[in-house]
Amino acid sequence: MSVWPAGQPYPNVSTLNLPNGGVVANAAIVPANLNGAIRVVAGDLTDLNIDINGYFAP
Repeated sequence: MSVWPAGQPYPNVSTLNLPNGGVVANAAIVPANLNGAIRVVAGDLTDLNIDINGYFAP
């Protein structure tokens, strides 16, 4: 699975790899674009739960 800011090119990096199809918890800090949007791509069927729980201030 890859996650990146919407409007940016596909980063060719993975946020999560789990080859055996098991269940695993994961966390990633992903910047959003100026509108707060992200893109997510999964290479197989998956259940996805996205929780936006904070921000970084300058």
